[in-house]
Amino acid sequence: MKLRCEWANANDLEIEYHDKHWGVPVHDDRTLFEFLILEGAQAGLSWDSILKRRESYKEAFDDFDFNKIAAYDDAKVGELMQNSGIIRNRRKILSSVNYHPMNRVASCFILFSIENKSTGSSRSSYGDDYIPIKFCS
Repeated sequence: MKLRCEWANANDLEIEYHDKHWGVPVHDDRTLFEFLILEGAQAGLSWDSILKRRESYKEAFDDFDFNKIAAYDDAKVGELMQNSGIIRNRRKILSSVNYHPMNRVASCFILFSIENKSTGSSRSSYGDDYIPIKFCS
């Protein structure tokens, strides 16, 4: 039996997320942006409730393309508010849409890898071993 965190044994979605994504370094801006949106939606809710809606979020938020999301207007926010596949909390939706400064964040930060020398892996019991390093003001 694979060793997992306590929270990751309730169902197949949690097990898959834990085994394939939890603590795995991410180098892709779109995936990072996806996790920003999903984590924001999760606030105050169970992670399972978000995992069940992950595909709906992907579709609703244009495959997490932050350049497209940056162009969202009030009509698109209204459309998202009617989408039963996502959490329809206006503040959470607006926080996702207002992440469009991601372009600036992405240009001002790099992810600095710290390899776990004892295992040769970039994973540790502390999760993701990448540290954001700011290089512009």
